[in-house]
Amino acid sequence: MKLKLFLPVLIFSVIISSTFAQVKKSDKLPLAAYKEGELWHFIYPDGKDIFPPLELADVDGYGDGFFRVKKKIDGKEKVCFLNMKGETAIVCDCDKARDFSDGMAVIMKYTTDAHDDMVYGFINKEGKQVLPPKFMDATDFERGMAYILDKDKRGYIDKNGEYLIILQNASGSKFHEGMAAVTNEHYKCGFINKKGDVVIEYRYDEAGYFSEGLAVIGINGKYGYVNKKGEIAINPVFDYAMPFKEDRAAVGKLDNSFRTHWGFIDKTGKATVTTLFDDALDFSEDLSAVKKDRKWGFVDKNGQYVIESKFSTAGSFVNGLAWASNKNTKEFGFIDKKGNFVLKFTEPESVIDFQLNKYVLIP
Repeated sequence: MKLKLFLPVLIFSVIISSTFAQVKKSDKLPLAAYKEGELWHFIYPDGKDIFPPLELADVDGYGDGFFRVKKKIDGKEKVCFLNMKGETAIVCDCDKARDFSDGMAVIMKYTTDAHDDMVYGFINKEGKQVLPPKFMDATDFERGMAYILDKDKRGYIDKNGEYLIILQNASGSKFHEGMAAVTNEHYKCGFINKKGDVVIEYRYDEAGYFSEGLAVIGINGKYGYVNKKGEIAINPVFDYAMPFKEDRAAVGKLDNSFRTHWGFIDKTGKATVTTLFDDALDFSEDLSAVKKDRKWGFVDKNGQYVIESKFSTAGSFVNGLAWASNKNTKEFGFIDKKGNFVLKFTEPESVIDFQLNKYVLIP
């Protein structure tokens, strides 16, 4: 696979467009990794290699300055973390791991030969097992706090393993906007604050995280939104609902053929886009990738197409760039907000977008 760079000369001049100005500000952050033959290339937004390509078994993600990869060492596949120089900084004594977050990474070990159960622990950026794998469940650390489930205790701990909040007969999730969704022994969901107080009672069948002051909740198979006072802000009338991003949320309804039709609402629950789509992503940088009639394009918050519907796959914009592909024209890569490819890949085998930390879809 060959990488072609399509950056205008203007990017190097004093006068540059707003899109490329955004790219320039983040040009020291990794954009993506792609596989060519047996080698993996790690690139910046300008298409340049961050370090020489490496032979790896796989590339899984990026966080806090470390790339999470799988690498063969002494004939065995190991979970490793590479630093920004491409050096193997950490070789994990584990079966799986998550990306670094808040200076810590979750590691996991299987407890049975059938690989049907595992325990969780944490390492720091030096690779030290700060909390050895012994927990039955764990979330990533965020702002010095992580949820863990132990055999005889559950709650939120600090980086020393000391309990900050103990949950009685409830399971937790990550905190967002100062609140976390929790589930009690009757499988009802509510929310707690960082003191551990139940601030929204256990009365929902499902609950998501707070985003822009609202959280998705589920009642009897339908989804709506609750505010931080525990009041229903938007009635649960949708078959699918996504968190609010940039004052808009994607919601879906099933038709009689069980096909999902997606649209967008504002925080009053009012539909802001009259067109219904076959699929839709969150708004990011004022644009949302939407799918209709098997083609992806990008619309603004009024549902007007800013980038025409012509792509086979598409992702969200981050720092002025979004993944897109066009199977008919054999174009694969990252586009700007005018819909022009600025980085192209020829016959990509595998590409992971570090901006979204996920593999892109290649038709």
